[in-house]
Amino acid sequence: MRTKDMTTGSPARLLLQFALPLMLGNVFQQFYTFVDTMVVGQALGVKALAALGAAEWLTFLMFGLVQGLVQGFSVVIAQRFGAGDESGLKKALGGGICLSLAAACLFLVMGQIILHPLLLLLGTPDEIAGMTLIYLRILYGGIPAAFAYNLLAAILRSLGNSRTPLQAMTVSSFCNIFLDILFVFVFRWGIQGAAAATVLSQVLAALFCFIKLKGSGLISLKDKRCRPDRTMLEEQLRLGLPMGIQNMITAMGGLIVQSVINGFGVLFIAGYTAANKLYGLLETAASVVACQIRQDNQVRLPLVGDRPMEYSSNMGLPVLLEELARCTFNETERFERVLMMQMAELRKLGAVVVITTRLTSEVADLLIRMKRMGPNVRLYYVTFRTDRPERLALVGRLQQAGVEVNYVTPQGS
Repeated sequence: MRTKDMTTGSPARLLLQFALPLMLGNVFQQFYTFVDTMVVGQALGVKALAALGAAEWLTFLMFGLVQGLVQGFSVVIAQRFGAGDESGLKKALGGGICLSLAAACLFLVMGQIILHPLLLLLGTPDEIAGMTLIYLRILYGGIPAAFAYNLLAAILRSLGNSRTPLQAMTVSSFCNIFLDILFVFVFRWGIQGAAAATVLSQVLAALFCFIKLKGSGLISLKDKRCRPDRTMLEEQLRLGLPMGIQNMITAMGGLIVQSVINGFGVLFIAGYTAANKLYGLLETAASVVACQIRQDNQVRLPLVGDRPMEYSSNMGLPVLLEELARCTFNETERFERVLMMQMAELRKLGAVVVITTRLTSEVADLLIRMKRMGPNVRLYYVTFRTDRPERLALVGRLQQAGVEVNYVTPQGS
């Protein structure tokens, strides 16, 4: 099994190589939940879609608690691995497994007990309460599988291997989509089929990670070093419980929102569910793209003027402004490319941009495009006062587009 020492090498490169699979895994997870919703809505109708939506925050309550706990357990594993403490690593692995088994049994029983009272407390409409309860009972019945996958994936990441969990999530996502279609469209199992597809996909993901870990020899029931002591268990609980409780607090806020939405009826719940799933998919994909843009320091743009130079995106705005002040641009296209490179950052942070160049129709078009790119950039064009009709027409276009035009008087006039 491949591991990665995160304590040596370039920190930025290590973090990017490690984080990118995590983000892509989130994209796949959002994608299959989106497809899950689409299949249920198309095959079973509005009520089934609403039932899925009514279960969403109760599902997160369970999964968020599981993820928080195992992430806390895995922090100790990562610390021991980074320190090169093989004996401590074995104990931390054993402690994470023991605590996860105990928590899985507890949550499995408690979840089945509290589900029905919680749905009543949230005011779930009677038309969908039965379907929501069945869906949640199956998902909560799969808590051991959820613990298994999340723990094994967290262990792999603690060892610097974030690719295997991504591979497991990718295989699991496509399996979930296939089983959704099979169980709901072909076998006609209804919303129970969608829940069963999710649980079976998690079992597959857990098996995938387990096979990878088994070959490493790190986990062995016969190895006495894998038996945790009380100190190790307390340390892992001290880290895991706050993270699990944090996710529970987030879920509580979502449950309050869900209780309000439930009061508007089945159609409103279904519409909210469909929109929410689409938003989650788009938001996750956008975060990956944004990260890649922020990490891209390979872009080079030649600034050809009195002082030829190359501008790299990691030089920052102050360096760019200093070089621009020293350059003379003979072509509008080069001037436009340089300015547009910084527009995304300017829009995000807010800025005042002062342009002093000879006004032509091309420059006017550029300034108008810049102005339309966002309200956070205040754009000034500074020029000499003129009576020439063609220049006045261009100034009028700028003012009409919202570009502020300021006139200066040459010294000695």
